[in-house]
Amino acid sequence: TLDAYQVINAMYDGLTDIDASDPENPEIVPHVAESFEPNEDASVWTFKIREGQTFAGGEEILPSTFKRSWERAAELA
Repeated sequence: TLDAYQVINAMYDGLTDIDASDPENPEIVPHVAESFEPNEDASVWTFKIREGQTFAGGEEILPSTFKRSWERAAELA
């Protein structure tokens, strides 16, 4: 059966992905984000979105796209 992560992963491109080519040492890698890094205590993460990323309908993917999604998810929690 599919777990929730697999379903969501199949439906949406995320800022990051998991490279499980080495199952013993899976690694988080950039996906829609070009790069990402934490502040000193890892309480804030900064993601740089790849230029030219668009939704299927042609609308540009912006940092605010992800911000709105996380805010919506937090409201539903």
